[in-house]
Amino acid sequence: MSATEEFIPWEDEYALGVPLIDEQHEKLVGLLNALYDTCRPENTFAPENFKAAVETLLKHFALHFSTEKNIMARVDYPGAERHNMEHEEFVKNGRAEFNNFKEGRLFVPSNFVNFAGDWTLSHIVMHDKRMVDYILDLAKKGQLN
Repeated sequence: MSATEEFIPWEDEYALGVPLIDEQHEKLVGLLNALYDTCRPENTFAPENFKAAVETLLKHFALHFSTEKNIMARVDYPGAERHNMEHEEFVKNGRAEFNNFKEGRLFVPSNFVNFAGDWTLSHIVMHDKRMVDYILDLAKKGQLN
């Protein structure tokens, strides 16, 4: 991968049709790219840069998950409980891995980046898409407040 390539290029298929959610997803993808930059093989790994990038990413995930939780509650999304459990499981696993890093335990930064990137993309195209389709269907039927 050259220095100008992104770990995860933003693709049109990730845009789901709700501007706030799409903006937050694009921001998360950008932060995942920034995190990847901190542990590229051609760069000297700087633990403090990696730590700061993970903390920023986790902060934005928390904001995004809160946004989605509020939206799902507002529209009474029937899949909200499962969707929120997906978020909680990701945060739990991500924090556990990050704690391994902070405490000097066995940790492979690129594995963490791949885990976060894979989870994010699959969550967007599967779970978030289902939620947004439900919201857009409500809007089409004139049932959104």
